[in-house]
Parts: sequence; C-alpha cells; structure tokens
Amino acid sequence: MGLNDRITPPGIARATARNLTGQIDYQELPGAPHWLFWGELEDRVAAMVVDWLKTLS
Repeated sequence: MGLNDRITPPGIARATARNLTGQIDYQELPGAPHWLFWGELEDRVAAMVVDWLKTLS
C-alpha cells in the first residue's frame, strides 16, 4: 500500500490487512500513491510480487 494514498488511507489498509487470514504479506511503500502499477513504482511492485510468488512454490 502506498503511504501517500489519499483514496485508501494507511490506517484503513492496515486494519484490512490485520483482518485478512491466510497467506498475506502486507507492505507499505513510502511516497507511493493509490495506483501502484504505473510509472517508476511499476517495476518495484512487480518485483515484490514475483518475490512473493517464489515463496509459495
């Protein structure tokens, strides 16, 4: 989640993550807005997803 997200504030995202069960890896990205798959963040978030998927196999 982006810490500069004005659509879903960090407190809401944290509360949602606490209520999820199962395989969850909650990450906060300083300076990131709501839309994480655009611009300079796209590669960074994609790499994080790939790394997470590798832990599942």
